[in-house]
Amino acid sequence: TSIAEELQARYSSLSYPEGTSWHLRFSHLQFYGARYYSYLWSRSIANLVFYNLFYDDPFSESGGERLKEFLRRGSSVNYKRSVEELVGYEFGLEEMVGALVEPVKMFSRGYLDQQTGIGEKWW
Repeated sequence: TSIAEELQARYSSLSYPEGTSWHLRFSHLQFYGARYYSYLWSRSIANLVFYNLFYDDPFSESGGERLKEFLRRGSSVNYKRSVEELVGYEFGLEEMVGALVEPVKMFSRGYLDQQTGIGEKWW
């Protein structure tokens, strides 16, 4: 508690609420539920799309046309099959995890680089 109090005093304009240990509670997670995990799912799909369509050329016309067609169909088709058609292959849990880990690896050359099998080129 004293460390949290010191850090808040140093880096926050709000004073530490006396007699509390708010940093030990996870009440902020109480209302997350599936919303948090659907965020991860969406992030993973967005990364799969980016790395497969726009990584080499962020302004790719063909990638943009494929994405436009995907978005045009909306929810009228099976979403997973539609994303697989967009990225060009079937994907599963390994690719979904890789899509979340690879960007972290790109910006943190270190510990994750030395781990085997985590985020190997999945696209």
